[in-house]
Parts: sequence; structure tokens; C-alpha cells
Amino acid sequence: MTTAPARLDPEQLAERLESLGDTAGAVYVRALAREAEVLRGERDALATFARTVAALSGNGRTANTTLSGQARAALDTLRVTGRCPVSASRRHSAKRSGSSALTRCRHCHAHLRRS
Repeated sequence: MTTAPARLDPEQLAERLESLGDTAGAVYVRALAREAEVLRGERDALATFARTVAALSGNGRTANTTLSGQARAALDTLRVTGRCPVSASRRHSAKRSGSSALTRCRHCHAHLRRS
């Protein structure tokens, strides 16, 4: 049985490429790492905004179900993390989502699989 290799830090990979004489490869790896960080930040900002909009109809602040439905659909495209980013306990709190086999977290509104 083989185990997967340990994941390299992009900076370590870039340094290794430079030591092998591949300066262009090192520059490329660093650029990809910076781009990934920017995309993670944008994804997190989008998720925060979508969670805010999705919570509006639940709090009685708006009756715009079309907008909150679109926000929930946007949240469904994002990866669900093991810890809830909104809850103080960092745990997802499942709430049934109709008759589907999925539930939605009460705090961050992400879709969760029912266990």
C-alpha cells in the first residue's frame, strides 16, 4: 500500500525549481500561488455576502425570496468546509430543506448531506 506524497508548499517548490535552474518555472509557481490566494479571498467574500443575503428572508428583513434563493444557489456552488464559518461553536447546525435528502446549516446556509 502506498501513501500519497506530502503536499509541497508553493514557496518550497519554487525554491526547488530555482535550485535546479528552472527560474521560469519558479516564477510561474509563485504567480499561481498568488492567484490562488486572491481567488480564495474573493470566494470567501462572495460566501460572506451570499450568507448575508440568504439570511435576510429568515430574519424577516425582506420578502425577496428570489434574491435569497439565488444567494443559496450561489452558496451551493462553494465547497462546504468541515467547520461552520458563522457559528460561534464552529459546528454546522442542520435544518431540513424540504423533502430532499439534503439539509441546510442554520448558520451559514450551506447544504449538508443528511447522515
